[in-house]
Amino acid sequence: MRRIHTIAGALGLTVLVAGCSDFLSGDELTTDPNRPQDATVDQLFTAVQVNQFIQLTGSLSRMTSMWTQQMAGTDRQYIQQALYDITEDDFSD
Repeated sequence: MRRIHTIAGALGLTVLVAGCSDFLSGDELTTDPNRPQDATVDQLFTAVQVNQFIQLTGSLSRMTSMWTQQMAGTDRQYIQQALYDITEDDFSD
């Protein structure tokens, strides 16, 4: 029984070591289009504008404004949030 465990352990270790190679290499596999290396000032400015628009007009900022009574949730989907009836789907933009 001990010999079977030793053989199984050695085989498992061999498979583990053999499976740890870098098989994803090459230009098409290592290039990430979501992380550009160079960006112009105009591209960065547009990205900042979009990010700020999403952050300042999203659900989280609306909830915070309703809960601090800066505005009221009186229409459609905001009635439930104004009454503190929150579900997990309320923040899935």
